Amino acid sequence: MKVVYVAPYYSEALAAHRSNSTYRSPAGIAKMEGVVSAMESAGCAVTVVSPVLFGQRSGRFYGAHCETLGQSEVLYPSVVDIPVLGILWSIVATLLALSTLRRNGRAERLVFYNFAMPTALPAFMARLFFGIPLVVEYEDGLFADPDIPRTKRFISLALERLGKPLVTGGILVSSLLAARLGTANTCLCRGFFRPLAEDSPAPPSEGQTILYAGRFDRSRGVDIFLEAVSLLSEPATVVITGYGPLDAWVNERIRAITGIKVVKHPFLSPAEYRQLLAGVDVVVNPQRCSVAFGQASFPSKVYEYLSAGRLVVSSRVSDIESFAEGKMLLYDNDSPADLASVLDEVLAHPEKYREYGIRGRKWVAENCSYGMVGKNIRHVLERA
Repeated sequence: MKVVYVAPYYSEALAAHRSNSTYRSPAGIAKMEGVVSAMESAGCAVTVVSPVLFGQRSGRFYGAHCETLGQSEVLYPSVVDIPVLGILWSIVATLLALSTLRRNGRAERLVFYNFAMPTALPAFMARLFFGIPLVVEYEDGLFADPDIPRTKRFISLALERLGKPLVTGGILVSSLLAARLGTANTCLCRGFFRPLAEDSPAPPSEGQTILYAGRFDRSRGVDIFLEAVSLLSEPATVVITGYGPLDAWVNERIRAITGIKVVKHPFLSPAEYRQLLAGVDVVVNPQRCSVAFGQASFPSKVYEYLSAGRLVVSSRVSDIESFAEGKMLLYDNDSPADLASVLDEVLAHPEKYREYGIRGRKWVAENCSYGMVGKNIRHVLERA
């Protein structure tokens, strides 16, 4: 089966080629790479079409570019870095790329990433003009993310309603999104087994090392995490890395924390991030579960944490309770005090909870390999 995957993927090589300093989530890029690898493992010939918009208002024009990802080809349509015009240009350039792929017999199915304008609109037009069956990789529930401007949330919601009659399959991260999509032809794909190449020893630290990695915003709960850190009784080294609108607040809060060593890193490349992950003991996912986004989204980085065999402490976000028992620890009510209590228990009794990381790694290896997820995705594609 020949599949086109329309997603905002980018490589470090492209970032260097286009002198792009726009931040993107390492977990998001890893998830896209995982979807490609899963489809390849299921015997699909994949072509990635990536409408990357930089949003730097540089006025520069970037020509089309090609590179490889695994066994697949990545096509970056041309783009002009100008507000509004850049989006319109990207939509047309992406549609032209899809038209060429269809004529060349390389587009039997089309998977598009999220109900966002640069990916969804070309996909809809490809369905209407060229008759390509559509499958949505419904990731984040953008309509529910309070940290996204209201206009973009409205557009995402409108695209979801417009696109549902055109979509005949879904690759989803939560039961809420499955209910919204309204088709039985779906599969869950929240993350993949991505083991670290080699576990490196943890660097010297004051007690165990706790990691937060992700956006600095309220939805992902960085404020909950740092408030919990300030309440810890047990010794620990806390490592935090990421970027986002609360960056200034994060710096101020870190300076106010006493008794706990907190090390903040800037935005890291995927390789740097995985090296950091190899040297920590506990990882925390404090994404708020009491807001709509917490039920619509699922942080794929949790699967990466499990793959690394690390102990995961998480909020009760999305459907995490369906598989968490005995593999990770959960805390309640988006409460910094509850999170601090769980972390103190872990820090005081590390041997007691070491098995959680072992069981978590075993579970994700058995259930979330590229081969296993690829079979599920292929089944959706065949029925689309």
